[in-house]
Amino acid sequence: MNSKFILKVISILTRILLILVVIAAAFLIGRKSYEFGYRVFAEEPMTDTEHAKKINIQITEGMSNKEIANMMEEKGLSRDARLFYIQMLCSDYKKTIQPGLYILSTDMTAEEILSIIGQVNEETKKADSDDSGQSSSKDPSNIGK
Repeated sequence: MNSKFILKVISILTRILLILVVIAAAFLIGRKSYEFGYRVFAEEPMTDTEHAKKINIQITEGMSNKEIANMMEEKGLSRDARLFYIQMLCSDYKKTIQPGLYILSTDMTAEEILSIIGQVNEETKKADSDDSGQSSSKDPSNIGK
């Protein structure tokens, strides 16, 4: 066998191996991204109702949403601070978190927790609809149509 032929075979095998590595990496990244995105909207509570614990949290004036998300993970109300932060950004409560002392439970979902620590009123909904050009309020007469 001649050395040019061996080099050509090695070059082709190297390219095939590189393509397979890129495909595997894309598959793994896509799978992790899908799982994270799914969890944003379907994350289960930390515990079931039977094993729930009540936890006191203090939200102070000036706390950022990231600090609140980190606190939720530290206190055992969320599995992942990054996930809770994204859930907060996707909710109607991202700009309405109120300082105060709250008693929360480990059997609450992120949406339930956010509805307690945040307040959405008609003024907030109107401001959000003015920002996005669409109203965030729902007309109950359209449900099921």
